Amino acid sequence: MFKRLKNKMRDKAISQKQLAAHLGICEKSMSFKMNGVREFTRREMLQMCRLLDCTLDELFEEKG
Repeated sequence: MFKRLKNKMRDKAISQKQLAAHLGICEKSMSFKMNGVREFTRREMLQMCRLLDCTLDELFEEKG
């Protein structure tokens, strides 16, 4: 899930563990969110955009 997010993380050399720390959540919660078991909060999504220097659409918009 979240292919665009994973691509941005790879491009910026940010690991899932580092992203979890930046968001202030544990690695297990981050894993759940990355795999679609739980949803990211709006605050988390905005923090990710700032860290990855992109927009919400760039990370999460589905291409139709």
